[in-house]
Amino acid sequence: MSVSSAQSALGRAMDQQLYGATLITATLDRMNTGMVGMTPVINQDYAFQKAMLSAAYAEKGIGTRLDVMV
Repeated sequence: MSVSSAQSALGRAMDQQLYGATLITATLDRMNTGMVGMTPVINQDYAFQKAMLSAAYAEKGIGTRLDVMV
């Protein structure tokens, strides 16, 4: 396997991970949002947990906190 094909495969895998994470985030956001009249209101427990977890894992690339913990 050449370097360029390995980089291409890694890029595709990262794109798939990013797409999956984005899809899951959007789904959870939708599931944890209710309506009060015509105003969308997000569940406060969910909003807090999302803010705390996304701050810890927001960095991308090799050597991030998520990579080290695995």
